[in-house]
Amino acid sequence: MPPKSSAAYEVVYLPKAMTKKEGTISDEPHFGSLFFPLPNGTALLYNLKGVANAPSTEGLVTETIQAKK
Repeated sequence: MPPKSSAAYEVVYLPKAMTKKEGTISDEPHFGSLFFPLPNGTALLYNLKGVANAPSTEGLVTETIQAKK
C-alpha cells in the first residue's frame, strides 16, 4: 500500500462452534483481536466480538427410491 493512502481490509469470522442460546449454561459471545503492526514501530489493536448463529438452510432435499426390489 502506498504511503498516506487507505484501503479496505476484509475480516472473515469463521467460528468452529455456534454461540449457545440464551438461558443455557453460557450465552457469551466469541471474542478475538486483530493486530496491525505499522512501519513506524507503532501498532493498532482492535478487539472483536462476534456471535455465531445456526446456519440458514439451503432447502429441502427429497429422493424417490424403490424398496424391496
